[in-house]
Amino acid sequence: MKDHAPLVIDSFRGTFDRGEDDVVPAGFFIDSLNIRFLRGGFNTRYGTTSTLTLANIRRIAVYKRVGEAQRLLILVSGGLLYDSTNLSTPILSIAAMSDFSMATIFGRAYITPHNGLTGLPGEKVYVYTGAGTALPAAGSAPSGFTLTITEDVGSGNIEAGIHAYGVAFETATGYITAPGGFVQHTTVGGFGANVGVLAIGPAGTVARHIVATKLLPNFIGDFANQTYYFVPGGRVPNNTAVNFTVNFYDADLQDEATFLLEQETEIPAGVGISLYRGRMIVWGENLNPATVRVSKSGEPESMNAVEGFLTCNPGDSGGGVKNCCEYRTQLVMFKSQRTYVTSDNGDEAAFWEVNSVDMSVGTECHGLGKSLDFGENVQDQIFVADRTGLRMFGGTFSQATVITGDFEDQWNRINQAAFHTVEVAIDPVRQHIYVVAPLDAAVVPSHTFFGDYSDEAIKWTTWSFPWAPQSITVDVVNSVPVPRFGAYVGNVYNIDETNLLDGLTAIESYVEFPFYPVGPEDDVVNHFTGIRLRAKGAGNLLISLRGLDNALTANAQGLSLSAAPGKPLMRGFNFTSERCAVKLRLANANEWMNVTKFTLFATPVWDERPEG
Repeated sequence: MKDHAPLVIDSFRGTFDRGEDDVVPAGFFIDSLNIRFLRGGFNTRYGTTSTLTLANIRRIAVYKRVGEAQRLLILVSGGLLYDSTNLSTPILSIAAMSDFSMATIFGRAYITPHNGLTGLPGEKVYVYTGAGTALPAAGSAPSGFTLTITEDVGSGNIEAGIHAYGVAFETATGYITAPGGFVQHTTVGGFGANVGVLAIGPAGTVARHIVATKLLPNFIGDFANQTYYFVPGGRVPNNTAVNFTVNFYDADLQDEATFLLEQETEIPAGVGISLYRGRMIVWGENLNPATVRVSKSGEPESMNAVEGFLTCNPGDSGGGVKNCCEYRTQLVMFKSQRTYVTSDNGDEAAFWEVNSVDMSVGTECHGLGKSLDFGENVQDQIFVADRTGLRMFGGTFSQATVITGDFEDQWNRINQAAFHTVEVAIDPVRQHIYVVAPLDAAVVPSHTFFGDYSDEAIKWTTWSFPWAPQSITVDVVNSVPVPRFGAYVGNVYNIDETNLLDGLTAIESYVEFPFYPVGPEDDVVNHFTGIRLRAKGAGNLLISLRGLDNALTANAQGLSLSAAPGKPLMRGFNFTSERCAVKLRLANANEWMNVTKFTLFATPVWDERPEG
C-alpha cells in the first residue's frame, strides 16, 4: 500500500439515506443492517431469545402490579387477549379486536379494544385486576325495584319532614354507579331509618351505598333533580344484606353524591387510553372520534356523561384524535396530522380550552415513544412519529425537531396506508430508540429502525429478523432495560446479550461505507489498493467493492476475525474507479464484528477516464 494515501474513518455516524448514494458524507454509511453503535465504533447487534409462545401475536403491552411477577398483555389474531402469566385462557375475547391500548392505574389494567383507527363500534373500556377475566369498566345504575323506608324503633336524629333516598352499587375497582331504587319518606323526627328491599348487585359488586337528600320542604316526586349526599355510615359492606339501618343529622350530609346521577354507565372504547393529572382519559371512539373523555381525578371509571369530555376541533380535516399525553401539566392531543393542547382548569373537561399547536404534524395510536413503562416524557421531550419523520416535541415543532433527517429515505419507505401500525419504544437508560414499521408494501410492521442518541448526534440503522416484529416494548427486568418484540409467527422475543443468533437463525450484519474519496470531484480515477481495520470478532468477514452506479464491482478475499487479534487487520486488493464504496458483511451463524477504525488506501492514477 506504499504511495497510497490512507483515508481514515474512526467516527461512525450511522446510515445516511437522503438522496443518491454518492452524496453520503464522510463518517456515515450508505447502508447498514443489524448493527448497534459503540463509543467510537459499531458491532453486530445482539441476538434474540424466545420467552413466550403464543400464535399470531398482534400487540404486546407491559402490565405490572406491585409485588407481583412482571407480565405482558398479549393480543393474538381472532381478538384473544392473554395475560402472560396464564396463556391457556384469554382474559378478554372480542372477535373484531385487531389492536388494543391499555393504561395501568392503581394496579389495574384499563383496556380499550380498537382497530388502530378508532375504538371498536359498540364496544367499551374494560378493567382487569390481574386475575380472572377483564370486566366492563364502570357499571349501570340499580333498576327494577323501589326501596322501602321505615322508622327505626330506637332513637335517632333524622329531622322531621321529607327526605329522598336511593342506593348505588360499588364494584371491586371502587367505582360507584349512579343510584336507583329512589323513594321518599316522611318522618316525624328523632328516629333513624330502616332501609329495606336493598337490591343485590351484579357479579363484581362488593358494597352498596345509601344516598339521601337533606330535608325537602316542597318535594313533588322529582327524584332526578335533587342534591344527594353519601349518608355517613351508609356503606353496606357486602352484596347480600337486604336491610340496613342509617341515622344522620342533615348537617352530617357533606359528601355530595349528585355527580353519580350523570355517570357514564359504560365508557365507549377509544383508539387510546392514558392518565392525565390523576384522570383517566379515553379518546378516538368510533362515533365521536374527535372526543376525549376525562374521568374524575383519582376515580378512573367515574366519567360525567354530560360534561366529562372535550371535543378537539371536529370540523378540521385532521380526523379524530389518535394519541394523547401529558406534557408540563398540559394535555397534548394528536390527530394524524394535527396537534392540539388543553389544560385541566379544575372544572369538568367540557370547559377546558383547546388550542392549536401545529396544523401539519401529528401521529397515530402507537406513535408516541413509550419510555420504558413509565410514560412518554424523556428529558422533557416527547418522541413523535409523524409521517415526515420522527420528531421531538418540546412545546413546539420545527424542521430542527426532525431527528430522522439523515435517514429520510428509509423513513419514507413506511407504508402510509399502514402508518397506524408504527410503534415507538424508548430505552432512556441506554438512550436507544426502537421503531417497528411496515416498509414498502407491508401492511403490518416488517422491520425495526434502531436509533442511538447517546452521542451528540443521533445514529440510525435498520434491523431485520427472521420473524416480523409486530410490537415492541422496553421492559425493566431486574433493573435492566430489556427490549421485547411480539412476532406474528407466535413468540415474544427478548434481545439477549448472550446470544449471537435469532433463535437458531444466523444474523446477517453489514455496513457499507460511503464512496471515497468523498467530495464533488468525480473525474479523477483512483487506484484503491486495500483496507486496514481495527476490528475484533468471529467468523469470515466478507469484503465487496463497487464504483459509481455499480458500473464496476469486485470482491476481495475475506478476513478471518478473532476476539483478540492484537493488531490491525489488512486486506489488499486491486480496484480502479473514480470512487470506491467498501462493504463489510457477516452472514453465518455465531459470527460477529466489532469495528473501531476503518482505513481505505487510494491514489489518483488518471485525471479523467479516456473517452470511448
